[in-house]
Amino acid sequence: MTVSGVTATGAAVSGTIFLKDSTGHELSMATTDGTFSFDVSALKPPFMLKASWGGKAMYSFAAAAGTANITPLTQMIVAAAASSTDLDAAYQAPSPTTFSTIAANLPAATANLRNSLKPLLASYGADMDPISGKFSANGSGMDGLLDHVAVASVSGTVSITDRSSGATLFSATASPALANSVSAMNWANDAAAVAQDPDLKVSEAGDGLAVWWSYTGTGYGASVIQARWLNSEQSATQISTATGFAMMPKVAIDGSGNAVVVWMQSDNQLNSVWVNRYVAGSGWGSPKKLTSAVSSATGPSGVPSVAIDAAGNAVIMWNQSDAAVSSHFDVYASRYSVTGDSWSAPAMLSSGTNCAYGYKVVANNAGAVAVIYNQFQRTDGIGGNGDASDIWVATGTTTGGFTTRTKVSSSPNPIYGQGSLAIDPVGDLLAAWIQNNNSGYFDVWASRQPAGGSWEAPKTVANSVTGECYSPEVAFDAHGNALATWEQQLDTEGRQYVAASHYSAASGMWDAPAEISENIGNTYDQHIAVDPSGNATLVWYQIESAAVTVRSAQYLLSSGWGASQLIATMGAAYDGYMVFPVPRVAVNSSGKSIIIWGTSSM
Repeated sequence: MTVSGVTATGAAVSGTIFLKDSTGHELSMATTDGTFSFDVSALKPPFMLKASWGGKAMYSFAAAAGTANITPLTQMIVAAAASSTDLDAAYQAPSPTTFSTIAANLPAATANLRNSLKPLLASYGADMDPISGKFSANGSGMDGLLDHVAVASVSGTVSITDRSSGATLFSATASPALANSVSAMNWANDAAAVAQDPDLKVSEAGDGLAVWWSYTGTGYGASVIQARWLNSEQSATQISTATGFAMMPKVAIDGSGNAVVVWMQSDNQLNSVWVNRYVAGSGWGSPKKLTSAVSSATGPSGVPSVAIDAAGNAVIMWNQSDAAVSSHFDVYASRYSVTGDSWSAPAMLSSGTNCAYGYKVVANNAGAVAVIYNQFQRTDGIGGNGDASDIWVATGTTTGGFTTRTKVSSSPNPIYGQGSLAIDPVGDLLAAWIQNNNSGYFDVWASRQPAGGSWEAPKTVANSVTGECYSPEVAFDAHGNALATWEQQLDTEGRQYVAASHYSAASGMWDAPAEISENIGNTYDQHIAVDPSGNATLVWYQIESAAVTVRSAQYLLSSGWGASQLIATMGAAYDGYMVFPVPRVAVNSSGKSIIIWGTSSM
């Protein structure tokens, strides 16, 4: 019985290969072409392998006799399976328990890495098991891939970057559960035009679906919506019409991998809401207009929001102005029925008397649906900055529509809006918004509604006396715990950072706010995704002294927030305008998270 393979980093490794069994017995051999073979008939599996050359080391693992290559990718897999990037410690002090743990986690860690890197592996003809797959150090296939990427392990995080561009292709905390929790594909460079304002969701199979809008020419009315599955698909698909100014798409994916994408589109300078559906196994349908911007009863439509249940029933929300009073807006909804394969006629959700705006819709797999929106108290049908308003939440089901509307906010202090809403698997709801405090600053407030119960009294998550809070985001895990994140200004230092607080379902309390980003520049556009276990990925962009960067941080339920990680560095300008990233993150029920980013010119 033998353990054999190839060790390479692109070029074949010339050095010494070591193998240890679970009892600590070690074999070694020299190699000049990267190949090696050990007779392990007298040893006790599993086995850990180490390649050593020029003061460097690289690791792999074999649960039994067979092929066990040693490459930067195998090192990532073993680090994930061992939940540690300090593989030398595991090699120097082997134990049956440690080796058995790595062996048990190895299949999942391998599958996670392959799934996250599927487009990259496919582009080199290297979609194979990095450990047990057969390859040669000849510049093609897996070896060709290794020629063009660099792998690094720093402070518990492993990452893959493009050697030529420096772009981050993959970054993750070393953990079998999070081995692919932050994977980023530099897909925007594949498009013929700049990718603007992307959105993202991850299917239950672990495939990310990114949507964005791109200019197709010059002047007004020259943009389309594009979509791309971040797996083996190598190109984007245009899913909007070829005419009009399409922008600001949003996407939702059901439990079977079907998707709904909605967007706002201007034709003759009048906005309408459009939709397209993706059916797994069949592909994209034809774009459909849900609202008519030329109706005499309604005016232009606003940017839509979409949510979907596991069966594929979907709900879309949007703002629509009154044709007679352009400053009056109402919140409208349309529902997609799987059984009828049809969209319902748009229906007004807000009062129709008070101006309403600032909406977001959420749904869980069981079909519970809720929408948060801001409604002015003025009854003359208009409203503006400084006018008193309230936070409302409407609830219902994806198949039956909305049945209950509740005012959630209660303080007499002015409400700035910026509502965020989350729903958990049993139907608990968590709403957050921005509201003025008695010190003259804007705070983050939140209220929770247990499934089947009443809304709890609002609580202050961030009671700031040092600067404003903006853009809150909330997300649940599967057990009713939650995270809130927001932008926090610190007037005394003239800076802005990403802050976060954790909500415990057991205690009903929010933790003290924590500063997540580093003090290296102002932060903007933060977004969070929480998996069912309570682990989370947070992403934002930061204007640093020499560059604009995309950064991320991870929250582990067992240990809290980790240090921020650099995901990408953006260029300084585009066509004379400053270009800012638009980062997004999404997660599925298995904990697979993906980060993408596009651009926003200002």
